[in-house]
Amino acid sequence: MQLNNPRTGTIKTVASQALVKGTMAGLCLHMDGTTFEVCAQSDVVIGVTADEQERDVSGYVLAGASIGYYTLGGVLMLASKATTTYAVGGFVYADDDGLVAAAQAGSSKKVGIYVGASAVTTGSTAGDLIAVDTSFAEKV
Repeated sequence: MQLNNPRTGTIKTVASQALVKGTMAGLCLHMDGTTFEVCAQSDVVIGVTADEQERDVSGYVLAGASIGYYTLGGVLMLASKATTTYAVGGFVYADDDGLVAAAQAGSSKKVGIYVGASAVTTGSTAGDLIAVDTSFAEKV
């Protein structure tokens, strides 16, 4: 049995705007009752979206759709805010719309530690994937 394969769940009826056309992988998720919701800064991350989600004909994720996700633990590729600089070994925090950032903002929860090959600054569009060791995620 492959334990590191993506799992499946259901996205909340009112889906976040982060799950829009073109955004596919690396968004942070938390549980809202029995369904998933894209994280905001104060949410504890429990999973990360996998490569593809169930979408409508326009390319948008459907409310109540089935989504693929990875559980935390080990290195995962997470979607970053635009123009953010990460230092190797630096903490990575949850930000709005399921994205991550290098600096804690308000009540942002720690998602892990940046473990890329070298320091990096993400591009001008949100969604660049960065390597994060999620073993260090804040659990509460």
